[in-house]
Amino acid sequence: MKKKIITASMVVCILLIVACCYVWKKEQANKELDFTKIDRLSLWVGNDELFTENKALIKKMFPKDSTYIKTKDDIPEFAGGMCFNAYDGKKLLFEANPIGAELEEQYMYINGELYKVENPPDYDEICDLIQKENKD
Repeated sequence: MKKKIITASMVVCILLIVACCYVWKKEQANKELDFTKIDRLSLWVGNDELFTENKALIKKMFPKDSTYIKTKDDIPEFAGGMCFNAYDGKKLLFEANPIGAELEEQYMYINGELYKVENPPDYDEICDLIQKENKD
């Protein structure tokens, strides 16, 4: 009976450690990228850089429930059709190129580093909204 209790206790401890490591890894991943300073977002369409200062749209691009996990750059090379720039005033903070429509998971190159994106936004919708805002 004591062996079963000890074994069960050890299994519970191991599961708790694994869960804590997972949560810690996700928190560390998001600390690297601080999207809170972004006050201007742009989308490159051909040779034109289309801008928005719409705070709701910027938050939609980098939502708080998305997680960015730095990963090895060992996925097949895809030419990303979208290129976003995120600014703090006139200072360029991030160049972001989402890729993954052809893959099972969503990835994004941010300043040349590859990140796996969990809970990604709809990048096509964001492109459409920026283009619509710039038509007027």
